[in-house]
Amino acid sequence: MALHHRVTLKTGGEDVVLPTTWLSQGYQSLLSVIADLIGQAFWDQKKPLELDEIQGLALIDEIDLHIHPKWQVRIVPALKRLFPKMQFIVTTHSPLVLTGLEPDEIVRLVMDENGNVVVAPQGPAPP
Repeated sequence: MALHHRVTLKTGGEDVVLPTTWLSQGYQSLLSVIADLIGQAFWDQKKPLELDEIQGLALIDEIDLHIHPKWQVRIVPALKRLFPKMQFIVTTHSPLVLTGLEPDEIVRLVMDENGNVVVAPQGPAPP
């Protein structure tokens, strides 16, 4: 993780500068994902872009890892708001991540009786 980086938080009109190591693992993970998306867009375009101009496809494995349950509900909708022209494909083991999505935005993968991974039919997950 970023050992010598700092993040500036704006609270009540005041800037508070913190080392990233003071942040929880969840916040560090989120900052890493967002910074990587912005960095890749800058690298591709060779110029600064507004967040709502960034286009592309982002694959995020286990987006729920190290994230507080409250953030698990909010993370995908927040990414969609920040990057409206991006398509996100994420994996998760947490049903909380799915609560912020529309049913047609969810594709469940399951293992069939032969041990093959297949797309599950739409509908609620089995208990």
